[in-house]
Amino acid sequence: MKTTLFKLWCLLAAFVPLTANSQTNIKAAFDAIMKCPKAEVTDYHFLKKDKDTNLKSGQDDVYRFVLPADRMDLIKNVLTAFDKDMASAYVVKQGENAGDKIKVQLYSEDSTPGVVSVLSVDDPGTSYIYELFAPSKAEDPDGNHRYAYAFNYKEKDGKVVGKMVINYALTSEYRERSQQAAQRQRDLEWTISMSKAQREESPENDSKQSWFEQMMACVGGLDESSLNSKNRIALATKAYKLVKDVNKYPDVTVQDRTVLRQIFRTLKDMPKLQYPILKELL
Repeated sequence: MKTTLFKLWCLLAAFVPLTANSQTNIKAAFDAIMKCPKAEVTDYHFLKKDKDTNLKSGQDDVYRFVLPADRMDLIKNVLTAFDKDMASAYVVKQGENAGDKIKVQLYSEDSTPGVVSVLSVDDPGTSYIYELFAPSKAEDPDGNHRYAYAFNYKEKDGKVVGKMVINYALTSEYRERSQQAAQRQRDLEWTISMSKAQREESPENDSKQSWFEQMMACVGGLDESSLNSKNRIALATKAYKLVKDVNKYPDVTVQDRTVLRQIFRTLKDMPKLQYPILKELL
């Protein structure tokens, strides 16, 4: 039994460093440059925390350095550290600005300027590398953030100049999903506002309105903040009846059906429409 437990413990211990200390070598190599007596280092720091959870939501630690040419060993030490930690990174990028006006930037939660530069277009001859790592579960319970460690350097006028970056921010995948959700909400609000405008311009009763116009009137009513749950359920019931009797309306087009289907999918996720019967009708 003890042998089995010991093997299990060894197995767990082998995996823990991949998330908890996956950038240990890079951190140590960065520290070696900052502690070098001959190094000239200037730094910039930014830290942001969630006001509700007090968890870190953004971080930028940027160190610009100048080293004498005879301390090139510290540069090699950093590159070796990136190689050692590469196995636990999920993105690795490296290259050199050979005068082709390229730039490399990392997203930053700091609204000014919103990015951290790894490589500028006016840095010809500069080599760079960066790696992305997943934070620990305790640090990022929802898995929406990532760490980025970046480094650049070049030899210039008998010295070595460069930059070290530690960056913590939302992942590009999460930002893309959030942007898509925001766009869907804007599209829905625009469609509803158009429906309301049409209803105000066309006070005809239901018998004179097309199937699509009646459906959009229901959709617009569902979004009105003044309505209570009973009224919203009544509108949803009317919409359900229109869907059920769609074959009675010869004017209905495939496009009408497609647009309404997309709108109702969005409505189902709106907080103020979370009534069981309403969700069922939608």
